[in-house]
Amino acid sequence: MLPLNYQEFVTRDMSTISGKAEWRVATKDGRKVPIALIVRVQAREDDANPEKVTRSFIAVAKITPNEACVTDRIPEGAQSETEVRREADSAQTRSCAQPQPPVTVDGAIIR
Repeated sequence: MLPLNYQEFVTRDMSTISGKAEWRVATKDGRKVPIALIVRVQAREDDANPEKVTRSFIAVAKITPNEACVTDRIPEGAQSETEVRREADSAQTRSCAQPQPPVTVDGAIIR
């Protein structure tokens, strides 16, 4: 299983995971099993001020016996907590997110 790569699928800019992670679980065969993970990813897009958080995203990742991947990249504030949890609870039925476009300067890929 590959690691969740938030810089590939949420933001190409410098980023950190902020706050608490929320595990979503389901009961299968009488046992609770993880089905999704919700985290806040803070982007730092200002190269002149790399400590400044410029945007935040809520990232939803599905967890299955065979894969774990980011399914949703939601700008913070675009959905309520209830809507984000609903997305997470149905994440196993959705495809993995496409990678973010590379960051370029003068046509050269830098990240």
